[in-house]
Amino acid sequence: MPLGYEVFDGNRTDVTTVEHVVATMEKRFGVANRIWVMDRGMTSEKNIAWLRSEKRRDLIGTPKSEIKKWKTEIIDASDWKTVREGIEAKICCGPDGEETFVLCRSDPRRVKEHAMHDRFRLRIEQSLERLAKRLKSQKKRAERAVVERQIGRLFQRNSRASARYDVQLVEDITVSSRLRVTWTARPEWDEWAHYSEGCYVLRTNVNDWSPEELWKTYTQLNEADWSFAPNWQV
Repeated sequence: MPLGYEVFDGNRTDVTTVEHVVATMEKRFGVANRIWVMDRGMTSEKNIAWLRSEKRRDLIGTPKSEIKKWKTEIIDASDWKTVREGIEAKICCGPDGEETFVLCRSDPRRVKEHAMHDRFRLRIEQSLERLAKRLKSQKKRAERAVVERQIGRLFQRNSRASARYDVQLVEDITVSSRLRVTWTARPEWDEWAHYSEGCYVLRTNVNDWSPEELWKTYTQLNEADWSFAPNWQV
């Protein structure tokens, strides 16, 4: 049930709007016993500390980097609960015991992320192969710094799979360019991708709810988005 909305300047980042939105809602409708649900673009440690300073309850999406902190728990096959067809979740206690983390994994999201990784891997390998051929056939000496920048830009454009590769640019006196590029794939990257694709992490100070209750509450963000723009597809 949408209660209202507010439009901010286009150059204002979401994370800077939290205090204003929360204060405005509480002024209009009272503090109440609500739970503030936010995606990862809205949150920072400063915002979370501010929310909790007044004993507010929250349920928050975390950055992608949070997933690696829970590597052991994600790989562990125990304690996962089905919260909907194709969606599983697992409750983990935070290091201080005051927070709960919800590890989630989604089959549709796994398929999407795997396809994306495949696309980035293909781009990287095709580009490295073209670079290797060019260095092999080039008639004049290549500048190492220029080639290194090209590789750097390639990895920047395909950053989601760049960590998979160990690239070496070595001297080779048998070719005119005097350089040869070689690369290998890191098997540990593939192993972690197998387990982590489709996973995301939520954090909350609501410590007495089930994984299903927390996950369903978080997904209301999508419902709120669509309630304001039902005709996007028209």
